[in-house]
Amino acid sequence: MSDPETAQLENVVAAFEAANPGITLATTRYAYDDFKPALLTSLAGGEAPDTARMDIAWVSEFADQDALQQLTDLSVDAIITDLEMPRVNGYALIEDLRRRPNTREVPIVVLTTRAGEKHVNVARRLGVRHYITKPVDEQTFIRLVESLTAGAPSETALSGARTS
Repeated sequence: MSDPETAQLENVVAAFEAANPGITLATTRYAYDDFKPALLTSLAGGEAPDTARMDIAWVSEFADQDALQQLTDLSVDAIITDLEMPRVNGYALIEDLRRRPNTREVPIVVLTTRAGEKHVNVARRLGVRHYITKPVDEQTFIRLVESLTAGAPSETALSGARTS
């Protein structure tokens, strides 16, 4: 495949593997209509992938089937969220994350189409240090995530981003 999504995936995989020597990612692409049934079959057979990029509309369905690991069970270096999601308001999610002892100090990156100062200010009051408006430069975004997951302070300025 040589579509833009495949090219983007190849760039992300190459950047990840370059930053993480010794880890090789195996990727599998499915046609949109085939992906959900294939993932459900994998889950039913106990062969779920480590990660999956899926349509946001499916997240609640997979969560209802206990197919997604609960955030409270995870130890994460950074959290990336949108403000607009089907079943939860992004600000409510951030407030909840800040109340939980295991996620209180985890850096949160907001990646959204909402560019207004009102939205930025609300996110800042909730402790968000990185507010990024779409579209964003992929390589710069990868560098930001790498800096957050390495524990180093971010030195990245993103086009369309407001970082502190």
